[in-house]
Amino acid sequence: SILSPQEITSPKYKHISKKVSKSTSFAVVINTFKRPDMLKLSLDHWVNKCGRKSNISQVFVVWAELDKDPPKPEDILPPKKKKLRSSDKDEEQQQKGKSLEDEPEVEFLRVPKDSLNSRFLPISNLKSDAVFMVDDDVRIDCASITAGFEAWRHFPNALVGYYPRLASQKLGVFESKAEMIYHTWPIVFAKQKFNIILTKASFFSQE
Repeated sequence: SILSPQEITSPKYKHISKKVSKSTSFAVVINTFKRPDMLKLSLDHWVNKCGRKSNISQVFVVWAELDKDPPKPEDILPPKKKKLRSSDKDEEQQQKGKSLEDEPEVEFLRVPKDSLNSRFLPISNLKSDAVFMVDDDVRIDCASITAGFEAWRHFPNALVGYYPRLASQKLGVFESKAEMIYHTWPIVFAKQKFNIILTKASFFSQE
């Protein structure tokens, strides 16, 4: 059955969680292709809105536009929005330098081939065992991503994600000659079962 991150990490299921990862942070790997506006929104979400408070230490962008150089992170990353009181204005300059250090590192990964599999190439500068891979048009709210990371820590050898699917033998309500049927969320929810996690938004080990 489908369990929430809170249920998975509860003492009730401690017996099935044999190894808890010591990772305290994770890297976000964003897959994008010729959608600069979408990429800006994605970076704003993962770097500015969630950031280190959601345990994100690094953000990598898989750059597969072979005929174009990737932009500099500072040129595409939207500035962090922060409301300042009048008494805060004197400290604004000091806080600017500090906030840059507090933000996750952003790096573009130029891949040698335009392929969907390029997202799975090794990352030399990866500092965490935990990777969250996500498409540029998918944004998980910060509280849910923190809960998902905690669930992965309890099952570091598994995929933990937000797009479950079910492949099962043909049900009577479907007319198909195929032996197996691929079911999306409505059937997954109704049956409370899944056996596939899409990598478009999922945690896994860097190994």
